[in-house]
Amino acid sequence: MPHTRALTVEALEDRTTPVVWDSPWPDAGHLTVSFAPDGTAVRGQPSALFGELGSIPTADWQREALRALQTWAAAANINLAVVPDQGTAFGTPGPLQGDPRHGDIRLGATNLGPMEIAATTPFDLFGGWSGSVLLNTARSFSVGGAGGAADLYTVLLQEAGHALGVGNSLDPASAMFEQYQGPRTGLTAGDVADIQALYGARTPDQLEGRRGNGTLATATVLRAGTTVDADLTTSGDVDVYRVPVPAGSGPFMVKLTTTGISLLSARLTVLDAAGHVVGSAVATDPTSGDLTVTLAAAARGSTYFVKVEAARKDVFGIGAYRLSAGRAGITPALGLERFAVPIGIGKVDGVVPLGTQKPAADRRWDFTDRANLSDSHDADTYLVRTRQGTPGVLVTAVWGLEPGGLDPVVTVRDQTGRVVPAEVLTDAAGVYTLQVRDVRPLTTYRITVVAADPQLSTSRGAYFLGVDFRDQAASPQAMATGTLTAARPAVSATVTLTQSELIHFALATGTADAGIDSAVRLSLRDQLGREVFTLFGTAGQMMSGDVLLAAGQYTVVVTGGTRQAADTLPDLSFTLAGLVRNDPIGIGPVDPSSDPTTPPTAPPPDTTSTKPYDGPYSGPYRPL
Repeated sequence: MPHTRALTVEALEDRTTPVVWDSPWPDAGHLTVSFAPDGTAVRGQPSALFGELGSIPTADWQREALRALQTWAAAANINLAVVPDQGTAFGTPGPLQGDPRHGDIRLGATNLGPMEIAATTPFDLFGGWSGSVLLNTARSFSVGGAGGAADLYTVLLQEAGHALGVGNSLDPASAMFEQYQGPRTGLTAGDVADIQALYGARTPDQLEGRRGNGTLATATVLRAGTTVDADLTTSGDVDVYRVPVPAGSGPFMVKLTTTGISLLSARLTVLDAAGHVVGSAVATDPTSGDLTVTLAAAARGSTYFVKVEAARKDVFGIGAYRLSAGRAGITPALGLERFAVPIGIGKVDGVVPLGTQKPAADRRWDFTDRANLSDSHDADTYLVRTRQGTPGVLVTAVWGLEPGGLDPVVTVRDQTGRVVPAEVLTDAAGVYTLQVRDVRPLTTYRITVVAADPQLSTSRGAYFLGVDFRDQAASPQAMATGTLTAARPAVSATVTLTQSELIHFALATGTADAGIDSAVRLSLRDQLGREVFTLFGTAGQMMSGDVLLAAGQYTVVVTGGTRQAADTLPDLSFTLAGLVRNDPIGIGPVDPSSDPTTPPTAPPPDTTSTKPYDGPYSGPYRPL
C-alpha cells in the first residue's frame, strides 16, 4: 500500500495581480442596476443592504445610490436603468452582462471587517462577481455624513467609479482617492477625464444633425407611427421633433419612455403649428420617468411639434430615451433600433461583416452584436478587419442572454481559414471568452459562434457577442509553478490577507502520462482547517473560480491523485495564477491596492495518517 508523506511548502509569489482597471463594460449604453434583497447570499452570509440602511427612507438611500452612479454616467456614453433583483447569490455564474436575474451593477451589504467601508468588483471576463458593490455592515451610513457616519453618496461615488472600471487616484480631491475624506459634491476634472478615457465623452444622438434640433426651425421630422431612440446629452440639451398628422382624425398620443433605458427625468411638451403649448408632462422620479401626452382630436394635415428637455438641471437631466408619436391605440413601428448593431452591418450569405476597426481615443469595445442560434446546427460568422497599427491582442467574448439557455463557443480564424491559436479566458456555462495574441494589422479575421454541444437543449437561443482590440493581454499573475510527483503529491503555502478580497484563482495542469487517469485539486483552508474554496479538474485541464475571503491567514494546497489507488501518480505540472477582482474604500492610511499577501512561513501541521490521501488535504479522487 502506498505510504503518505508530509506536505512540503512551495513558495507563492508575494502578491497577486492588482485589480484590473480600465476594462469597460461591453455595452455601457445599456447597463442595469439592482438592489439585492436582504437574505441574498454573499460568501455564504445573508446580504443586509436594506437592514443596514434601514434608518434612511428607502426612496432616499436608493436615490443617493443612483445619484452616485448617474454622476459618472452623465459624463460619458453610459446609460443606467433600474431592474428587479431576484436574490440570486452574489458570484453566481451567468451572462457577463444582461443577466435577467439582477442588475449588471448590484448593491448589497455584508461584514467586510474593521478596515473597509465598502468594496466593489469592476467588470472583467472571469465570472459572476462583476459589478458587485458591497457596503460594510460593520460601518454606519447616512445622507450627508451626519453623526459621524459615512456619507452614503460619497462612498458610493467611489464604488460607482470602480464598478465602471475607474481605478484609484492619488489626488485627495478625487472621488477615487483611496481613503474616505468626508462628504464630496461630485467629480474632479481628472475623474471626468478618467471615465471618458474608458467610454468617451457623451455623444449627441444621430438625430441632432449638423445644426442640432433644439428649435422649431431645426426640428427633426418624426413620421407619425414610428419610434426613435435619442439622448439628452447635457442637462441643457433640447430635442424638438416635427410630427405631421397622418390620414384621419382622432386621439393623438406622444409617448416618451425611459424605463429600462436610462435614469433621465424629462419634460415632454407638445406644441401646435403656431408654437402654442397644447399638452405637457414632467417626470419627478428617475426610476419611473415615462411620460404620455394625449390630444383628444388631431385633424389630418395638421402639424405638431414635440419638445423633449430635462426636467431638472442635475445629473438626472441627462440620458437616453425612446419617443413615439401617432394615433392612440396604434402600436408604433420602430425607427431607430435601441440595440442597433454598428452602422454598415448587413448579413451576407450567412456572414456578418463588422467592418474595419476604427481608431478610437477611448477604450470602448470595438464591436458588439446580439443575435440568435435558431437550431443546434446553426453557426454565425462575423468578419472584422484590423487597421494599420492595431493593438496586438484580440478579445472576443460570447454569452447566452438567458441562464440555462444557449451555451455558446467561439473560434477565430485568419483570412486563410486556419484556426488562430487562442487562450481560453472563460469557459463557464453560457459564457466563453477567447484571447488572441499577436494580432496582425490589415488582416481579416473570421469569428464563428456555435453551440458548445449540439446534442443538448443549450444548443439554441439568444447571445451577445463582443469583439475588442487591446494593447495588453488579460493575464492573472503566476503565484506558483511546480510539479506534483509520486514522491511529493502535494504542496502548500500560507497566504495572509489584510482585508476582505475577492480573488480569482486559475489552475492550469499537465500530465506526463495521459494514459493514467489523474487529477489535481486546489484547496483553500482557513485557520481552523475548514475548506472555504476548492477547484478540481482532470490533469491537462485549466480550471478557475472566485472566492470572497475575509481578512486572515489561509493555507493553499495543490494536490495530485489518481482515480485508481493502485496507479502510480505521474508527474503533474501546474501553474497557479491569481487576480484580485475587487477594491475597497478604506477608513485609514492602509493602501487598498497594496500587497495583499505575505510570504509563506512555516508549513502547516502534518495532516497525514496511516491511510493514503486521508485527512483535510486528501487527494482529488478521495473524499474529504
